[in-house]
Amino acid sequence: MNLIANFALVTMLSVVGAGAAFAQAADPAPAPAPAEAGSADAAPAAPDPEEPASFFDGFDRLSDTRWQRSDGWRNGDYQSCTWTRGEAAVFLGVLELTVRQRPRNGTAFTCAEVQSTRRYHYGTYEARIKVAKGSGINSNIFTYIGPPHGVPEHDEVDFEFLGKDTTKVQLNYWRAGNGKNEVMIDLGFDASEDFHTYAFTWSKDKIIWYIDGKKVHETPEGADLPKNPGIFFMSIWTGSEVVNDWLGPFTYPEKRPVIGFDWIAYTEEGEKCLFPESITCSTQ
Repeated sequence: MNLIANFALVTMLSVVGAGAAFAQAADPAPAPAPAEAGSADAAPAAPDPEEPASFFDGFDRLSDTRWQRSDGWRNGDYQSCTWTRGEAAVFLGVLELTVRQRPRNGTAFTCAEVQSTRRYHYGTYEARIKVAKGSGINSNIFTYIGPPHGVPEHDEVDFEFLGKDTTKVQLNYWRAGNGKNEVMIDLGFDASEDFHTYAFTWSKDKIIWYIDGKKVHETPEGADLPKNPGIFFMSIWTGSEVVNDWLGPFTYPEKRPVIGFDWIAYTEEGEKCLFPESITCSTQ
């Protein structure tokens, strides 16, 4: 969903942000910087330790106690845009993350990443999203924790939308740096044309992914699953020629790429149905 000393640490291709490691598959290793240090929003407000972990955010504004925006860096040479805080903003109740043709820090484009100020563990992660369309674009939601945050084990759970074909979504999870768990799901619709609800439940023994309330994938019995609390990320970014085989080549389109979030939510394990749209109202 930050590292200001030239961000050398996160250029490692063994650490991920929005997908599988480039060294292991066609999916590169975008490495989110830690929420605790670096150039996200200046002096983000600390989360209230007394506030319940579970939340529903309908984006009447972008809360600076819940979220911070990455700014001034990119994750590696496979990313052709620079994270820019101004590319994430709320318009008419929708959080929009966008890509613009605007040179910055050696890249030709700017893009957006938003990350939670606190870490979340087992529970249900949900969002109602309209994704970006276009070759070379990755728009996503995921949880991630790893070495840039002082945690030696890289754990992650993903929804990734590859703009070259928005009738599909790529799901993945990582445990201790192993991310060879990708699966492509046929949606039965074009995710760039309207808002749809995407959710996953993450527990000690299983991860289940849902789309519009329907279970579409789950981890096999006995799978080695993520176990470390993670940061909740939302982002949109463009790939360089390094990842053309995965994302396709990027040329700035006539229509500005945007991923829109109508709402996003987290329900801690053991709680249920904290808002009517939640998948937990029907699955627990």
